[in-house]
Amino acid sequence: MESIFEVDVASRCHCGIRCVLKTSWTNENLGRRFLGCYNYRVAGGCNYFKWVDHPVPPRENELITTLLRRCEESERKRHMAENKLQTFDEDMKKLHNEMVGREEKLSDIMYVAGVMNYEEMNELLLDILHHNDAFSDE
Repeated sequence: MESIFEVDVASRCHCGIRCVLKTSWTNENLGRRFLGCYNYRVAGGCNYFKWVDHPVPPRENELITTLLRRCEESERKRHMAENKLQTFDEDMKKLHNEMVGREEKLSDIMYVAGVMNYEEMNELLLDILHHNDAFSDE
């Protein structure tokens, strides 16, 4: 077996094609590199296979597997947090737009209040509240 830095990628398989350097992601050989036929598992390809790295001791393999699973879980949680943040941002924009609309209505009411008496203003406020309730039911 060659050292980690001396991989003969010019090797040829039984088909006469240059081998490709691949990495195993199985639990038994996690991260272990090997040379294989370019057409491995394809019609017409041979089953040439040669390990490049030494076997990983069981304890190290267990640690690598555990760390890889933790990374995958962290990545999944990060995606979930990004989705929640995006939803939160969208909700904040909706609330902001709603608040701007209400501020405009309040400004209109305050302008009209200077011209209306108390009963007219009360009637207008009730109409606005009734109108907002109709939209919130949709």
